[in-house]
Amino acid sequence: YMGNDLRNAYAPGVTLDGTGQNIGLFEFSTTCYPEDFQAYTAQAGIAPVNISYVLLNGVSPIPSGDTGEQCLDVEVAHAMAPGANIIYYAGNNSIDIFNRIASDNICKSASCSFGVSPPPGALSQTLQQMAAQGQSMFNASGDSGFQSTGFGWDDNPYMTQVGGTVLTTSSPGGPWSAETGWGGSGSTISTAFTIPTWQQGIDMTAAGGSTTMRNVPDVAMVADS
Repeated sequence: YMGNDLRNAYAPGVTLDGTGQNIGLFEFSTTCYPEDFQAYTAQAGIAPVNISYVLLNGVSPIPSGDTGEQCLDVEVAHAMAPGANIIYYAGNNSIDIFNRIASDNICKSASCSFGVSPPPGALSQTLQQMAAQGQSMFNASGDSGFQSTGFGWDDNPYMTQVGGTVLTTSSPGGPWSAETGWGGSGSTISTAFTIPTWQQGIDMTAAGGSTTMRNVPDVAMVADS
């Protein structure tokens, strides 16, 4: 799938394209090569990326090394909301990045695809600040399958944990047809956080989830193919 195929699968008929909105992306270590975005948008047939950078911890504005995951984050967000501004927060200290997204308070939707482990108390405080400000923080649940214990961040109840699926559409670039869980999708039953209100009252028999502790992930979308 190309990124814009996901709009047809998950948001058919939606005309809103993110115009006037900012999407925040939590990134590590480096910026991206502009020519990668240019090649992607040309092949996908969508408008060029409107991106700006907030660089922390001495990160250079000059791209270096493997930027594959960072570019993928930008390209998929842009394909889903081609009219939005992408605010790319790059640093080498995870809590510094989260704090800057919160203190800037210009992105009402932000996401992180990296495995990060800031101090749980500090992270919870920052995420609660975001929630109070109307900012939604999304976090990829990982790609190592079920883990008996959380990684220190991915069971945090103050951000939405996003798992992975295998998506089938009815035709190339067409509407949603079917979806199953992807075997590599990260998941866990928290040993630190009790079950949140939105997971209570659900029959966990088939899923193998807990009725007393937080289950991860909260939601899921395509992560394979």
